Amino acid sequence: MISSVYHYYMSQYGNTRTQSKYDTHKKSELRNVYNNIMKANSKAPFYKVDLSVDAQKFAIDVKENALALSSVLDEISDDSDSNFKKLAYSSNEDVLEAKFVGSSSGSYPDVSIDVKSTATPQINTGTYLAPQAKALPSGHYSFDVDIANVTYEFQYTVGSNDTNIDIQNKLARLINNSNIGLNASLSTDTLGNNALVVSSNATGIIDEDSPVIFTVDDDSSPERGSVAALGLNHTTQYPQDALFTVNGEERTSSSNNFILGKAYDITLKSASDSPVTLGLKADTDSMIDNIKNMVHGYNSMIDLSKNQSAASKSTSMLYKDFSSIAKAYHSILSQNGLNISEDGKIDIDSTTLENISKTESMSDILKDFKNFKNDLKGKADSAVLDPMAYANKIIVSYKNPKLTLNSPYSTSVYSGMMFNGYI
Repeated sequence: MISSVYHYYMSQYGNTRTQSKYDTHKKSELRNVYNNIMKANSKAPFYKVDLSVDAQKFAIDVKENALALSSVLDEISDDSDSNFKKLAYSSNEDVLEAKFVGSSSGSYPDVSIDVKSTATPQINTGTYLAPQAKALPSGHYSFDVDIANVTYEFQYTVGSNDTNIDIQNKLARLINNSNIGLNASLSTDTLGNNALVVSSNATGIIDEDSPVIFTVDDDSSPERGSVAALGLNHTTQYPQDALFTVNGEERTSSSNNFILGKAYDITLKSASDSPVTLGLKADTDSMIDNIKNMVHGYNSMIDLSKNQSAASKSTSMLYKDFSSIAKAYHSILSQNGLNISEDGKIDIDSTTLENISKTESMSDILKDFKNFKNDLKGKADSAVLDPMAYANKIIVSYKNPKLTLNSPYSTSVYSGMMFNGYI
């Protein structure tokens, strides 16, 4: 079995954290990471780690929150206007959201986008059946799902006491756990009958020669009839491409997420009643948003340090490491509208920050934050490299200071914890 901690990681962070360009690295950057691991290992003592469920979940939270903070800090400029991260804006975020992915030195005029329709997935809605009745006799069944020119076979057994709702729930779990790009759920009508609903993760027209993304049949099953009885092959929504115009020019996309003009990462959310304007925020607005993102990332680490379910030594060490950085720059932060509260978190005085941005150049303001940002970045990267540094542990033995040997022990505890449940 796979441990509950791995399930915790997948449910909390598996599909939530968005990837950025800072998640890809050059060979030289990967070599630096490797060298940092070897350096940490050469000095790390041998210790016995607290591997309780709460402690393991806490380590996962530390790594993921630190990784998010590190990514935010990567996006903030050091000291010049020319390389400051520009931010995109949408005049109607209910219709579309956008991120700027172009060059900070380029010129990008506003764009008008009129969304006629969004890309839709394929949906198959099964037959509505009375939950306590039994549409299938006892026996062994199978059906095939063909998706992206790959055929997957699903096998299941119907017991003598299995009702329609039991069978539908069993198939929903079977499909959802298969990770083949389909989602299954149950729908209930006004009479209380249930149907199995299967939808594709993919959207749009994938193959011009086929109107569907996936097909379901049981032609090769020794006991046929289950697909027809449950209605698994009944397509109620065919996939469609997104249809929109860019400055009046009609375009289509099979996905609701796409890159426009090597400048904007766009996510379509709904059709629009009127064109939506897409452009770049003013430099001061970008600066304020980036500073707010930095503060949010810092505060998330402070909030994590107050986790009552984790051991006190772990949380207090995390709190000390990050709050001490903010306290060291208390004067500079307060001058720019960032005030440290009693609990160690940073409160933003938006009025002060906005007024300063109107009277001082961005480069001057960014220079004030440069050292704070760099120290925070260093601490976040350390937490990413070895989140188990914040775990409760008992030192077993120190290494010989005259003979330091590299070992994978220090930073392998985290990965070992993640996969320890595999058998």
